[in-house]
Amino acid sequence: MSPPSVPLEAIRQPAVLYGTDGRIVAANDLAEAHAGQPLESLSAVELATVYDVRVPGGAPFADAGATLGRALAGENVVEIPLVITLADGVIREILASASPVQEEGAVTGALVVWQDVTARVTTERALRESEEKYRVILSSSPDMVLLLEADGTVVVINETYARVLGRPVEELVGTNIWGVMPAEVTGYRRERFDIVLRSGQRWRFQEVRNGRSYDAIVQPVLSPGGEVTRIAIIARDVTELGRAEEALRQSEERLRLAQEGGSIGIWDRDAATDRVTVSLGVLQRFGLKEEEMTTLADWLGHVHTDDRAHVEAGRLAALAAGDPVDLEFRFITPTGEVRWVTLRARGLPDASGALSRVLGVIADVTDRKRTEEALVESEADARSFFQNMVDPCAICEMVVDERGEPVDILLVDVNPAFSRTLSLPARKIVGQTAFMILPALHREWLDLFLEVSREKGFVTLEEPFPALERSFHVTGFPVRHGRVAVVFRDIPGQERA
Repeated sequence: MSPPSVPLEAIRQPAVLYGTDGRIVAANDLAEAHAGQPLESLSAVELATVYDVRVPGGAPFADAGATLGRALAGENVVEIPLVITLADGVIREILASASPVQEEGAVTGALVVWQDVTARVTTERALRESEEKYRVILSSSPDMVLLLEADGTVVVINETYARVLGRPVEELVGTNIWGVMPAEVTGYRRERFDIVLRSGQRWRFQEVRNGRSYDAIVQPVLSPGGEVTRIAIIARDVTELGRAEEALRQSEERLRLAQEGGSIGIWDRDAATDRVTVSLGVLQRFGLKEEEMTTLADWLGHVHTDDRAHVEAGRLAALAAGDPVDLEFRFITPTGEVRWVTLRARGLPDASGALSRVLGVIADVTDRKRTEEALVESEADARSFFQNMVDPCAICEMVVDERGEPVDILLVDVNPAFSRTLSLPARKIVGQTAFMILPALHREWLDLFLEVSREKGFVTLEEPFPALERSFHVTGFPVRHGRVAVVFRDIPGQERA
């Protein structure tokens, strides 16, 4: 049988012609240029070796001979995706097609054509990667994202928006959004969406639903011809942002009021010029004139002489270590009044790392210090009263089990009268429990004093103590930290023999 005759040079893709014996009888210039050698007489398997033909994924193409055999048997084999390596090392993506060549009704050979689809495959791969990135961004975005056709059909919706609507993404895509949005918002939103479709102008709105605040943008999507074909919606839950902004507003308002009242102000010292700038309210509060308080030395001159050394040492040490300055000291006003002041500031470096400014807050804390001093004096007075009481007195804590039920009473402090009554030193009483010291104590004390410890009033009772051969009028009342003070007053004439 004569070899097949096909005008290969008219084919603008690499092409080879096989005879019925499965060997190449002709190849066009493109095929041989890509191979870098003559191809005549090569079999399909040998040609696959020349081009290092592989399937997508990297495995060698093992069906070269079988594919050619199908074409020689009269079958059209079309667009097999393959990867080949050209003579210059360039890798190309191709679609290989094999067709039988027939003359007078008989198959005389097979034509194999390779269509180079590298550019298309590369573009498709980049598109898939882009779509995957887009999908990941959408699914992980905290914002709600929705893309609609002009009639409201959902094209894209992310997980965040789907959760708000209470439906899975798969169920929402392809449905009409107006059928799943809450009824109370559908009407006015649909009207606004129609306006966006007609005008091509975006719409931004804010709303509060179910206790949450949302900021949303409705953006028209234009076709190449400039027509609105779709609507994109991006909405953000700004509830926490709103709360933070409100907290900031309140904080700034408190700071403004404090500065207006002069109790707190800004401290700003230029390290290069030694110029100190302090809020006017603080200066006025201390009876100072702005023009007289311009340097650090001016301020140190008003620091109490007993505090001046530690203020200067603390300031220098903090700045040298790069730590915040945190000082509390007494300040003498021009009238001789002693005020307590805190200075909290931080050194700020310039571009070279040298100290440029010391910026912070200076505050008058005199009222707080006086309150603390009054509390210390009050506690000292209370301690003195406790120690000098004629009646025995004990400070107690309730001991409870894992269910919160009372099981004993712990003695945490006792006065000298209590020690004398038990004929025991305080060190042998404090830390013990009531039932260890007084085993015959009635158990109902537990429930009574548990209620007192919870600040539910006070309790009074008369109780005989056989071990002490005495009876007492007992009063229990709550004190700080959930503790109970118990006072024992001797009942004359009820001593036991």
